[in-house]
Amino acid sequence: MSSPMSTNARAIRSVRASVRWYAVGTAGSRIRVLAFSAIVAIAARTQAAVLFGEDFESGNAQGWTMGPAAGDTATQGAWIIGDPVGAVNDGEPSQPEFPANGSGCAFTGQNPTGSPSAYDVDDGVAWLLSPPIDLTSTHTATLTYTRWYYLHDLNEDDKDYFKVQVRDVNSSAWTTVEFLGDDVNYNAWEQVSYSLEGLVTLPATIRVRFGASDGPYAPGFDTKFNIIEGAIDDVQITGTAGCTSDTDCAATEYCDLSGECAPYGDGDFDHDGDVDLADLRAFQCCFGLVAADDCLPANLAGDVLIWHEDAIAIVDNASGPH
Repeated sequence: MSSPMSTNARAIRSVRASVRWYAVGTAGSRIRVLAFSAIVAIAARTQAAVLFGEDFESGNAQGWTMGPAAGDTATQGAWIIGDPVGAVNDGEPSQPEFPANGSGCAFTGQNPTGSPSAYDVDDGVAWLLSPPIDLTSTHTATLTYTRWYYLHDLNEDDKDYFKVQVRDVNSSAWTTVEFLGDDVNYNAWEQVSYSLEGLVTLPATIRVRFGASDGPYAPGFDTKFNIIEGAIDDVQITGTAGCTSDTDCAATEYCDLSGECAPYGDGDFDHDGDVDLADLRAFQCCFGLVAADDCLPANLAGDVLIWHEDAIAIVDNASGPH
């Protein structure tokens, strides 16, 4: 009969031989299959999902805040939601005639007469404030929106601007996502996207606000008559639910295929309280696969792919009767 020591030694050599065979291989086909399966699994885990969407087709059903309640200081031009009446100034559009998509958008000051200087933003900033947006299940998020910003008199007042900001609902500090100053004019619908990583700490519940500002009137200057218009459509936040990498999890956990932090396996495939020869043999069948189903005990270290670090860990954990 073989002694426990000699049986263990043979098992260790067998596992290490498997690592060497899979990692080197003569044909290389096995390693390509394993690499492909791992890439597919991780791509599925990190596929972005829509976490918030607003196309303004249902009016203000989601509860946006506008006017003084949003912090407006402008004397006119407060944001509204609906179908804008287009306006033209000096031969170019100042307010859009149509939303970017569909029949609704958010915009500054409805202008029923089509006069460019009527109901535009004057003497301050007008804010459009989003409802609270739940991003408590994600570690990554991207904000996408389609915007319109019209400024008639360029380089006249640095208080003329279009600004997008974000903050955690538990913080009073706003962080700027995008800033368009008094030197630009974007009077056409344009879609832009910005990562929120580094701007707000996720997971969190956040709010986003869009501001259009006209510098306050100063006697002797023409700033009171600057024509400022803003519009927003198709606001969307996408992200990955749960974790996207092991760094999002505790030291004793890894990011599994569903994007959840899961505890590492212990190598005990047969759940008999130890790691023995039967477990080492079962491990060989899982090597190169991803941690799922019957192979969950094989993922003892590293990422979701069962690889050489897991082989080393299970050998180190070998114990019990053989």
